[in-house]
Amino acid sequence: MSIDIPDGGLINVFLYFIDTFRINTVGWLHNTEENMDVLRQIGKITIERNMVIGSVSIYDLKDERVVMGFMPLTNQMNITKGIRCWQTFPSNFQHKFTRYPKWIHLKNSSWFNTEQLLNCTCTKIELEDSMLRNQDLDLFLREWKKKGGFPNLRSLIVESKNIRKQPPILGMVPPIRNAGPPGVRAV
Repeated sequence: MSIDIPDGGLINVFLYFIDTFRINTVGWLHNTEENMDVLRQIGKITIERNMVIGSVSIYDLKDERVVMGFMPLTNQMNITKGIRCWQTFPSNFQHKFTRYPKWIHLKNSSWFNTEQLLNCTCTKIELEDSMLRNQDLDLFLREWKKKGGFPNLRSLIVESKNIRKQPPILGMVPPIRNAGPPGVRAV
């Protein structure tokens, strides 16, 4: 069934549905060029109403400033399953997650640094176009190996132009693939 919603009416329809059916969980939120403002408004509503959000997907927009303005909301939203962000940000972009869902997939993750990696509580981390270096991954993996270090983490995938054959990472020469039990990828 298709419903024709007039411009500006989507927020009212969203509020009507969550009030009428007492909805407290949103399965998935994602953006398009046309709906980024609506996504921001819905994000604020979910924060105000303390709603659970399964996952948020942010796809690459022409105007990255719109997404840059949305990113701080991800720390206030109760996102439980995952965050997928494929936005390309300018080189000076900075964002620090203060809350982590079960997984994150950052396609252009040059802004996601070692400190954030060391604070991440996800079960799956996928970082593409990262700026992480051998030393960063060596430090992280040494912490992971310690008793109690990152007990939730099951999968780490890092793609970075800064990973070289030397120095080794945990004594291994990159690329390192499937360095654990079957189904577990280390780097």
